[in-house]
Amino acid sequence: MLRFGWDGRRVQNLSNKILLNAVKEFSPLKLRIGGSLQDKVIYGVDPQQPCTPFVKKKSEMFGFSQGCLPMHRWDELNGFFKKAGAVIIFGLNALNGRVHLPGGSLGGPWNSTNAASFIHYTVNKGYTIHGWELGLWEMGGALLRLLGFCFWAFLWLSSFVAVDAVGASPPAGASKGTAVVDGTTAIAVTDDDFVCATLDWWPPEKCDYGTCSWGLASVLNLSCRMLRFGWDGRRVQNLSNKILLNAVKEFSPLKLRIGGSLQDKVIYGVDPQQPCTPFVKKKSEMFGFSQGCLPMHRWDELNGFFKKAGAVIIFGLNALNGRVHLPGGSLGGPWNSTNAASFIHYTVNKGYTIHGWELELQDA
Repeated sequence: MLRFGWDGRRVQNLSNKILLNAVKEFSPLKLRIGGSLQDKVIYGVDPQQPCTPFVKKKSEMFGFSQGCLPMHRWDELNGFFKKAGAVIIFGLNALNGRVHLPGGSLGGPWNSTNAASFIHYTVNKGYTIHGWELGLWEMGGALLRLLGFCFWAFLWLSSFVAVDAVGASPPAGASKGTAVVDGTTAIAVTDDDFVCATLDWWPPEKCDYGTCSWGLASVLNLSCRMLRFGWDGRRVQNLSNKILLNAVKEFSPLKLRIGGSLQDKVIYGVDPQQPCTPFVKKKSEMFGFSQGCLPMHRWDELNGFFKKAGAVIIFGLNALNGRVHLPGGSLGGPWNSTNAASFIHYTVNKGYTIHGWELELQDA
C-alpha cells in the first residue's frame, strides 16, 4: 500500500514532484484518510485550544492518547490533493465523547461537535471531500462501513510520537533503567532519495478478521488496484500496464523488497521436472498455507518489469526450507539451501540485477 504519515508538530513539504507525479498516475486515485487512530483524533479548529500530537500510552486504547490534526496541515494536504487530482474519503473521530464501560468496551453517544466544526471549516475552505466515513462502535468492536476503493492509501496520524514511561512499573523479573539517546552521532544515514516498498506474497485466500483484503494484489494476479504484490501460481497477469509502470518509475530508484511471511515457504520452480503448484490454504500449516511455487517464467516477467521501472530489488529467501517441526510447535534443523542456490544461479545466469538477498534467521 501507499501510506502517508501525519505529523502535527512540524510542517512536511508536500511539493515533492516524485510523490505528486506518482499519485497523478493513478488519477483519480481514491485516498482514504483513516485507520484505527482516526477515532481518537481531535481536529484543531479552535485556535484557543492546544493542538498536541499523539503520545504513546500503553493504558490507552490502541496504545496512544488522543492526537490533534492542525488546520494548517489540513490546508497543505488539500493543496496536495487538488494538484494530484486525488479523491478523498475521510474517516471521522467516532470515539470522541464515548466513555469506558465495565468489561473494557465503550459506550455512550458520539460527541459530534468537533467533527461538525471540522466539516464546516472544510466546506468553507472549498475543499472537496468525496465521502465522510463514520465507524459504528458496538460492544467494544468496530463495525466499520467501508466503501469499495481501487486503491487504499492510509494517512496515519503521526509519524512522530513522544514516549512517556514516567511512573511506569517494570514487568516481573525486570528492573528500572534509564535509556540515553545520543542525538549528536549518526549510526547510519539514509539516502536522500530512499523510497521503499514491500511486495508481499499472500494469495487471495488470505483473510484476517473476516476480511479477505488481498484480492488481485499478488505477484501472479496483480492488477493496478493496489501497490501490493503477492504470489498466486494459478494465472499470470500482464505487467505492461502503463499506469503501474509509470507510477513505479516516478519513485525511481524505488527499492522493492520481495518478501513477507510466506517467503519462507516458497519453492522456486527451477527444476522443470518438478511440479510448480500454488499456495493452498491449510489451517494446520504454519501461516495457514502450504508451500507454494514461483514459476521461472513469472520471475522472468517480473524482472522485465523491474528493469523497465528502474526498481532496485531486495529478495527474501525461503529460510524455512528443509527445517522440521519440533515439540512445542517450533522449527529446527538446518536450512536446505539447495533450491535457493539453484534460484540464485538461475537469476545470475539470466543477468538479472538483485541489490540484496535477505535471509531471516529462524531459531528453534
